[in-house]
Amino acid sequence: MAGVSMCKVVHVLLWVIVLTSLTFAIQLDDISDELPSDDRQAQLDIAEGLLDTSLWNAVKIYVDHPLSVPKGELSQLYEVFSNLPQDLPVSTVVLSKYYPWKKKNVDQFFNDFSYLIVLKSMLSFSVDKESAYATLGVNSKLNGLLAAPTQSIVFTCTPNTMMKGSGRVEIFDTYARWRRRQISLSIPRSGTVLLGNFSYSVNSGLFYGYFKESFKTEEPVSKNWLFGGAATWNGLCLTVPVQKKSTLQTVIHARETEKIIGLKLHTTPTETLRFFGGCFAANSHRHIEQKNDTSMTVHAGATVTKKIIKAQVEGGVDILQYSGIPFVASLHIGNSTIRQSLLVTRIPRGFRTSQSKLFHTFSNKLSEDRQNTPGMTNISFSFLHKPIAKRHQLVKASYLYSKQRAVYTIFMKVADYVPFDYTLSYRLNSSFYHSLHHRIRLRSKIVSKPKYSIGLHLLTDIKEYRYWRILSELNNTISIGPAIEIAPFIQLLSHSTPNNDFALGVQGRLTFFYKTYGSFKWTLPIISHCKESFSFQARVNFCI
Repeated sequence: MAGVSMCKVVHVLLWVIVLTSLTFAIQLDDISDELPSDDRQAQLDIAEGLLDTSLWNAVKIYVDHPLSVPKGELSQLYEVFSNLPQDLPVSTVVLSKYYPWKKKNVDQFFNDFSYLIVLKSMLSFSVDKESAYATLGVNSKLNGLLAAPTQSIVFTCTPNTMMKGSGRVEIFDTYARWRRRQISLSIPRSGTVLLGNFSYSVNSGLFYGYFKESFKTEEPVSKNWLFGGAATWNGLCLTVPVQKKSTLQTVIHARETEKIIGLKLHTTPTETLRFFGGCFAANSHRHIEQKNDTSMTVHAGATVTKKIIKAQVEGGVDILQYSGIPFVASLHIGNSTIRQSLLVTRIPRGFRTSQSKLFHTFSNKLSEDRQNTPGMTNISFSFLHKPIAKRHQLVKASYLYSKQRAVYTIFMKVADYVPFDYTLSYRLNSSFYHSLHHRIRLRSKIVSKPKYSIGLHLLTDIKEYRYWRILSELNNTISIGPAIEIAPFIQLLSHSTPNNDFALGVQGRLTFFYKTYGSFKWTLPIISHCKESFSFQARVNFCI
């Protein structure tokens, strides 16, 4: 009895810590499960309300051409997610501890940055044996006989240590769209210049970070491919050192939908204290009224870091449309075993700045009228416990409310990789005090030494009715010499409804010659309720 009582006391204490700790919420609130690895899985999740269409459209270019973690491309995640930490592992110093990026190093990376596990399908850890002067990746997809094929291209060019060019472009049957294009120039002791699309974190999404998609489709590709429609910062970012402990940034942003110019100053007087602030002017079109919307914002903040504690607060004001002071306050307490977090965000009444990423995110979740905002407050907690490297428990809770409406979410997950991989999660979501949405998900995978793997995905969803889904997959990896790796697979998807799904497929990787390799995936549904009769995807990568 004493043992049982002590166990209950420990569980109670853990919940008390979760609900009372002040921490910096570094988890991705937009998604709680791993992103799909292809369009077919994405369409199944979208059809059942498990994945947001706009989110998938924003990240699928990175699933087709994964971001290179060793090359520091994780900074591009700021363009998709608004609540990422400011210290993403992108610098050479931080990433050097994981070299040469073997499996155990990648496992350690995800152990150190566990909030990135949900993005595993859009991350790459491959490293060339020698640094490449230029790289080119071409991806082609075909979903069904009646659908038009789509292509995407990613490239980099590094003529010297100071200059680098890169780009990502999607090509459709009638138009092309740049997802990202950039030229960077680093001059020692003088500064850095970024031209094109760039990642830029300013005021944590309070005033900026939300850019509308704007791409033309009425012209053929031959006349339209130069149009830059990427919904991200576009223009020039100049960073110069000011004395030894300060840097000054100048930003000029220009797109068809908005123009922004601004200055931002960072200063670090001590190792534990950092101040930052800036002023920005913007001119854009409002979504509904389609008329000019001019704003001039001033923001400032501070960060205090002391051993396992990190606290940050920042706020600002729109001088031309004053409606109060929005702010973001956070505090993170944690070590390698336990991490606890809280993030508090306040959007004042009447605030409706067109480029505010947080404003649009909160308005969509609450279904608020963007022209008559009553004021919104979001509180997010998280608790992560990692007793060993291959095991962790996670609890997250968020509460978003305005004067008329409220949404709260509770998410709990247990993951272990011994003796086999499995993840068990529970999610409770309530909107407007009357709609409850429960979801239980189990992912498991057993891998044998001859590279046989059996995967099971069980999902039980309780909304106003009982719903369940079981996705099981069996695949076998066959190596044919050092250059060819083939993995045929079988997928069986069972529903609580009559709409079952059974598919056969094969995927593989081919190494043609030094630094040139390709991969493919072919799926043929035998029984399917999806519109696509089959899907095929091929990818080729070249290094010079």
